[in-house]
Amino acid sequence: MCSSDLIVATQDANGAKQPLGNVGIAVDGIQAVTTTPDGHYQIGRLSPGAHTISVVESTVPSTVQFVADKKKTVTVTAGTSTPLNFYASPLGKITGTVVAPADGGFGALVGLKNVYVVAEPGEHAVITDDDGSFIMDNVPAGTYTLSVDPDTIPDGLGVLSGPEGPLDVQAGLPVSGVVFKLGPAAKNVVFTYSDGRRMPIQVAFTPAVAPPGSVLRVTARP
Repeated sequence: MCSSDLIVATQDANGAKQPLGNVGIAVDGIQAVTTTPDGHYQIGRLSPGAHTISVVESTVPSTVQFVADKKKTVTVTAGTSTPLNFYASPLGKITGTVVAPADGGFGALVGLKNVYVVAEPGEHAVITDDDGSFIMDNVPAGTYTLSVDPDTIPDGLGVLSGPEGPLDVQAGLPVSGVVFKLGPAAKNVVFTYSDGRRMPIQVAFTPAVAPPGSVLRVTARP
């Protein structure tokens, strides 16, 4: 098995390829070679028969991911070369901003720093910068739901608007322009009775109908 055409590279959602250099290649579990800067490798002097050729996980850059294409079994025949290429998926990223009124009320919107933005499923999270922007790097291809951790936003604010539905992240392609708009929000109120009794309450809103972001008066009576 010896050929200058053996490569290790990334391939994004559009099919574009980029070579991966300095990636270890193992034969039957033992690292044998490392890819050159242009992603090529060669393995020679293999005994005839079946061999497992794999990518050494510890040498893979953090910006890419091998899922199913990181281990292959080949049958070597004396005097022949076997082409064997490995392709990884480049990880994507999600960028956006978290904004809120400058005075905590209804003023001009400004970026809000130190807000925790979370993408689920998985453990993907990032904290906004001083200008309210965030860049969530190294996100595998998939569908994610973005949210803001309520414990990291100032008291009295809540999320008024955000992404409309889940986000589709494709290999190597960024998702940008995500905006979370925060504004005045009502606090959660819990009614408790020391004797454990339950009774219905009547709740009234003034005004009865209002657009998002409005201030309401809530009255509750037993």
